[in-house]
Amino acid sequence: MAHAFATPPHDSADFLIVQAPGLPRFEYFRLVERLKNGEATISELLASQELYDNHFLDSPAWRVARESAHHHE
Repeated sequence: MAHAFATPPHDSADFLIVQAPGLPRFEYFRLVERLKNGEATISELLASQELYDNHFLDSPAWRVARESAHHHE
């Protein structure tokens, strides 16, 4: 199911993900953390889509919402 989430600019959030039955996704979240820290690239994340069955979609509505949030910083 396509979905997206974000925090408002300059805020953070904790979130809990429950997958049942469990799937081996620890390396995916480690990759996302390395990306956030500048230790991995978007290309690496995109290359992992098939491995982790996590596919990134383009959403014009999402882009507009993100741009609007960044303009209000």
